[in-house]
This record gives sequence, structure tokens and C-alpha cells, in this order.
Amino acid sequence: MGTVLSANEDDSQGLRVTFTPTNTTNYNSASKTVYIFVNKANQTISFGTLSNRIVGNAFTASATAPGGAVVFTSQTPAVCTTTGTNGATVTSVATGSCTIRASQGGDANWNPAPSVDRSFTVNPSTWSLSTTKNGTGSGTLVATGINCGTDCTETYTSGTSVTLTAYPTVGTAFSGWTGACAGQSNPCTLAMTADKATTANFTFLGYILTVNSSPALGGSISCQYSNGQSVSCRTPFLPDSTVILTAAPLNVPAPGYKLSSWTGCSSSVITCNLLMDTHKTVTANFVLKVFPPVELLIDDQLQGAGGKIRVPFGGTSILKWVGDGICTSNEFATGGAGSNTNPGVPTGPLTTVQTFSIDCVK
Repeated sequence: MGTVLSANEDDSQGLRVTFTPTNTTNYNSASKTVYIFVNKANQTISFGTLSNRIVGNAFTASATAPGGAVVFTSQTPAVCTTTGTNGATVTSVATGSCTIRASQGGDANWNPAPSVDRSFTVNPSTWSLSTTKNGTGSGTLVATGINCGTDCTETYTSGTSVTLTAYPTVGTAFSGWTGACAGQSNPCTLAMTADKATTANFTFLGYILTVNSSPALGGSISCQYSNGQSVSCRTPFLPDSTVILTAAPLNVPAPGYKLSSWTGCSSSVITCNLLMDTHKTVTANFVLKVFPPVELLIDDQLQGAGGKIRVPFGGTSILKWVGDGICTSNEFATGGAGSNTNPGVPTGPLTTVQTFSIDCVK
């Protein structure tokens, strides 16, 4: 039958064994006491990896060991601290690398465990976004806090979603992103989980010509290259190319319009040659055609607009229009041989009192 022994701290467990021979003639009885010594076991700490944090963040560290509770201490107190029960509350106080040591001192059955260190990075609570522009064209980058332009960098709270939009200037096209926004369309969206930088690329298409008519109904403007090829006036023009502008006055309402001058282009006729060495605006200024007054001459005497002619019975009176105006109505109200065209001289005698009217535009 066996004997069960229990180990304890004072290592005082012993076993005495007595041997009784079956042949007592040749053998004597014998006994022996054996002491059993039980040593403490070794142990290890199970302490997982720690994720990166931002400044001001606090979390509870966790680790286990057979010998009992694990104690945590910071090896980098300038970056992170440990407080609370067994130092399990870890607080990030500055940027840098934080190292936390897990220890277990052992007990009656377990030796002290080897310490285990775990490190993580403490990041800033804000991140910086830097933007730049590149290429032959030009434009502006806009986001919350950014107008680049002049203000091209901004800091954001960690985790902020930032939308960055590229606005090309006139004559320029946006051609894509490099850096943090690479592969995205316009606008670009960035999650601020680290410092980031991106560049917007702009391509110059040409100088833009803006043409206007004043008044808008006075006429139109057409464009062509110096070789005579017609082109839309809205087309971006290559630097130092020549554009020929032609003004076309409208003829309605009667008597219509005529070109009076150009603004933004040096010419006194209906065509103007323009050198496209920058973005330009040209206006064709139109005015209504103006004619001198038209007057009625009766027997070499100027008459007013409307009146009566009195001539002797059977006599004659010579009527004619003078001036360069346009008369839209030439009427002698009562009969007789007299008649009139514009311009011209009525023929035949005036046999009665005549009335007349003048309806002319100036």
C-alpha cells in the first residue's frame, strides 16, 4: 500500500521505509527514512502587444501569470505613466515611444516571473496636412482651413475627415493628384490619422478670350486664326498666337447698328488683330445709325414737319426732300397733280391747297 506525501514550504516531508525479510535465518530487518524536497515552479507572463495611442489617451493594460496579479510599470514616464491598481491604468502624456513592463513576484509555489516589456507609439492628438501645386497651369486648393493660394497647411484633430478640392484657373485643367490623394478624383477625401502631404497637378491649356457686345443686341463677334481658319472665340489660345476678331452689326431694328469702337483691342474698323499673350477681354461697342434731319423744301423755303401749301390756282410749286435721312412715310394728304418720292421733285401743277407730313428717323 502506498503513502501519499504533501509538499509544503518548510520542505519537512519525509518517508520511512522498513524491510522485513522472509528468511530471518539469513537476513535481518532493515529500515530507511527518505525526505522529499519539493521546489517552486518557474512561471511566465502572458502580455500581448499594445496598439498605438494619441497624446491624452488612457487605457487599462492586461496580462496574466500563474503566480497571481501582474504589476505594470512605465519605463518611459516622460511619454506615458502607470497608475491605479497594480499600475494597470496607462496614460499617454507626450509623443514618443512608450514602454510598459509587466512583472510578477511569485508566491509559495512560483518563482518570480521574468519581466516582459511591451512598447507602442504615442502620436500627436493633431495631424498636419500640407498641400502644394505643380505643373504648367495654375489653380487653388481649398479645404477647411486651407486656401492655397496662400494658406497651404492646416492641422486637424486625429481622425478628422478632410475634403480637398482643386479649382483650376481660367485656361487651366486639373490633371490629377500625387502624394496622399494619389488615385482619387477631385475632390479628394483624407482621414487624418497621420501627417500627410499631397500635390495637385495643373495643366495649362491656353489663354482665354472673352468677347462682349455692347449693347448685347447691337451685333456679334466672330474669331479666326491668322491663317483665316474660323475658330470659336471660347477656345483657349496658345501663347503669342494672333486672333482676328470681326464685328457684325445687326440691321434691326431699322435703321440698324454700326460699330463705333473696340474696347480691349486697337482698331477703328470692323476687324481687329489681337495678340494672345495673356487672358484678354474685348468688347465691340455698337450704336444705332444716326442720320441728319430730313426737311421739306418748297420753292426753296424750308418747311416744318406738317403744314399746308397754298399756291395760286393753276400755278405750280416745286417740292423736294433735302438731307441724308431716311423717310419712312412721304404723304401729300389731298389730291392734285403733285406727288413725291424720296428723294425727288414732285411734277405737275399744284391745283389746290395741299397738306403734307414728314415721318423720318434720325
